[in-house]
Amino acid sequence: MARKRCVLRWGAAVGLYWAACAAHVWRTGGLLALGLAWNMLLALLPLCFACAAGRCRLWAGRAALAVLWLLFLPNTFYMLTDLIHTPQNMEWVNAADWTVRHSENVSDWLLTLLLGTGAVLAVLLGLEAMRVFRVYCCVHWPRPAVWAGGGTVLLLCGFGMYIGRFLRLNSWDILHPLALLRRVWASMDTFQLQVTLLFAGAVFLLWLAYGALRPVDGEKQENKESDALST
Repeated sequence: MARKRCVLRWGAAVGLYWAACAAHVWRTGGLLALGLAWNMLLALLPLCFACAAGRCRLWAGRAALAVLWLLFLPNTFYMLTDLIHTPQNMEWVNAADWTVRHSENVSDWLLTLLLGTGAVLAVLLGLEAMRVFRVYCCVHWPRPAVWAGGGTVLLLCGFGMYIGRFLRLNSWDILHPLALLRRVWASMDTFQLQVTLLFAGAVFLLWLAYGALRPVDGEKQENKESDALST
């Protein structure tokens, strides 16, 4: 019952976000909010893959779902980079009387909220997807392997955010591996490394905060989930 309520809440949150994106498109005619809705769909998929992997009994099926989870996971944190689209001149100081003024364009405020809440919601989806998959891995892997795998996932998330924002590549570009490798190789420089580490560090901080916010009861729930998967 608790799992069903959790799924319903996630679904309600994403559904309301899509409705808000549709309202912005209807109000302005712009397509940026449509892109945000699409990004939110991509951010939802890793959690679906993680949950499905925990229930799948076939080894090949679990492996395929794990690969899909890893390929789409960077999409959840990618929405943090969408904050670059925040409208300009939302607040300024009037030079005449030094009073603070704010934009009265409701559409710009709606877009600002869509960008902010979208980033938060997508990050939460990504962190929950990581938690669910971590529970699954703890059942089948030793702890050192889980930690090493977690560090690798963080770096891959940072790199995925980089190639998504700067190279404009998507998860399904893995279907053309040679072209993907050529694009990545051509872009390799100090900036790529710095931004990848920066993004990975941000995801790591968010993961630490997410773990700190989970109470002891949450750890007990993880143990119950692990026991359920191992049986």
